[in-house]
Amino acid sequence: MPAIKRTFTNSFSFRGAWAFFFAVLIVGSYLWGNVTNPFFWFDAAGQLFMALGMDPCGPPFAEIGSFWNSLKLNLGGNMDPGMFTILVRYWAFISTHPAWLRILPLLFLLAALVLIFRLTIKATNDLFLSAVLAFFPLTNPLIAQWGLSLRGYAMEMCGAVLASLLCYEPEVLKDKRRLIGAVLLLGFFAGSRYSFLLVIFSLGAALAITRFEELRLKISKRMIAFGSLALLPIAIPLSMHAQTKVTYISRFVLAGKTPRGFFDIVLANLSRPEVLLQIVFVLVYSALLKGDPIKRRHQTFLYFLIFVNIAFIAVSIIGVYPWVLDERYTISLNIVSYVAAASAVSIIASKLEPRKALSAGGYAALCAIQALAVSNFKLDTYTNTYDSLEWAKSEGLLENRVSFLSRGAQIDARYLFEHGYLKGKWPEFYPGGFIANNSDQAPDAKTLSGIDHAFIATADYKMLAYFKQHPDFEPLKEYNHLRIFKRKRH
Repeated sequence: MPAIKRTFTNSFSFRGAWAFFFAVLIVGSYLWGNVTNPFFWFDAAGQLFMALGMDPCGPPFAEIGSFWNSLKLNLGGNMDPGMFTILVRYWAFISTHPAWLRILPLLFLLAALVLIFRLTIKATNDLFLSAVLAFFPLTNPLIAQWGLSLRGYAMEMCGAVLASLLCYEPEVLKDKRRLIGAVLLLGFFAGSRYSFLLVIFSLGAALAITRFEELRLKISKRMIAFGSLALLPIAIPLSMHAQTKVTYISRFVLAGKTPRGFFDIVLANLSRPEVLLQIVFVLVYSALLKGDPIKRRHQTFLYFLIFVNIAFIAVSIIGVYPWVLDERYTISLNIVSYVAAASAVSIIASKLEPRKALSAGGYAALCAIQALAVSNFKLDTYTNTYDSLEWAKSEGLLENRVSFLSRGAQIDARYLFEHGYLKGKWPEFYPGGFIANNSDQAPDAKTLSGIDHAFIATADYKMLAYFKQHPDFEPLKEYNHLRIFKRKRH
């Protein structure tokens, strides 16, 4: 093999400097104006209140509840195992500032990117290329959006990337201590969201097929029992949540759909860029010759990728969980697709030796393109509660009036006034100037008679339909995620 001419532009220090600059640029572009966004929608705000042991729809300025109350509220209000709720609880004891709260999921997201970097640097020994591939997922708006959400999505993504990395770490199977550590980590990430169980199943199936002898020699009955014990903390909430019928995912599952509806979901998934990334990996892997050690290295991940797709499709067919790549529900499958892309590039790079280093201008161009794509992302907080209240206040609609807030709008407002942007402000409105609705049930006649305006989050679709049809109210102003109604003058 011809020797590579060492120059400054292909030196390790040059690539390392560019990789560091690139990382700072990308992360800065991602966080600018997003991590400091002062607003949380009701799902994230509710997560905070539950973590603090408070009913999200409870009385204003309530005392922080106990740890056990947090777990109880999580069982009743979240369809998650609860590990992320526990982490939020102790994180929020330091501060409830929106930037601080978003740093928690951000740490999990950055950890996932670091794991992708580790995977590619071992395969390519190219710092800059590894940095480009590691931060590639941030160009996906879905990953960027939910990577800053105060829910367990970033934690699940980190666990999914860890599972992918374990496909490339056969030495873990040869060391009982490292194997036990891996099991404990997977058990920890299983506490993020129930869909992560599909990831664990897929990893186990892939290892059983490709590393059976190594597993058979190292795994004892005691270790199997230990591994089961690691998953015990989520078994309890899972057994309770399994009895809860979740209706909001019904439009995303394949079960019960007409042939046209079934086809529409399949087509929507197959048209996603994540599928293209997976196909590229499969094609590149298939092009490797039989017996190639590189092919052996990627074999377990190939099976893992196949099984995780099958798992999500299967649970969607039986109606248990969605298979929908353009929504947050399959976020682990989204991020694994980018691991597939990184693996495909690493295979190609290994076959292009000796590589010619890009010029400094080439590196700068790659930096600029990816940074531009990331900088175009703007966090959608899915709430217009502050915008609507500010407008209503400027119009004098909050003075000596009684406003009605639907459940979603009330939780948004509670965070704003108790922990967020409006803390200590507008005492004439909060907590005494509005009536909150704590359920999807319409307010009774007595409550309704005292209402001048209604602020209805679009997520509270039953309440929204009620006010649209009510003869005493008419639309006043519309926002993306909220509608204002006013009482008609007779």
